[in-house]
Amino acid sequence: SSKLTSMLLARNMFSGTLPACLARVTGLSELDVSSNLIAGTLPAELGQLSDLVMLTLSQNMFTGSFPASYAALGNLEYLTASRTYLGGELPPFLLTDMHMLVRLDVSHSSFAGPLPAIGDEMTSLRIVQVENNRFNGTVEHWFNH
Repeated sequence: SSKLTSMLLARNMFSGTLPACLARVTGLSELDVSSNLIAGTLPAELGQLSDLVMLTLSQNMFTGSFPASYAALGNLEYLTASRTYLGGELPPFLLTDMHMLVRLDVSHSSFAGPLPAIGDEMTSLRIVQVENNRFNGTVEHWFNH
């Protein structure tokens, strides 16, 4: 068992994919891999990092979407995944099940479709950044909070 709590790997030239073995760093509370050359899909195994508070994935070449296993990241407060190639519909669990989330940033990516409604339990949520994607539909349900 590692005592490592923070992995701040931003602004380098790391490439390849994000390794699933990061899930073995069980006490990890901060993971920042932003501003690198990392590609591929996000490993579902990261959903096992129950102590994770900050996950920063921005400015990489990730594709696909957030794995359903990320709904288990119950302590996550900051999820930043801007300027990636992540796309498809934004998984509703990001705005309903992650009750500790303070900031969600998926701006400048490839998400599309309707924006999910914000769940009533999302009382910590303060910042949602979704600009420069391909969302559509209405936003009335966002203003009922």
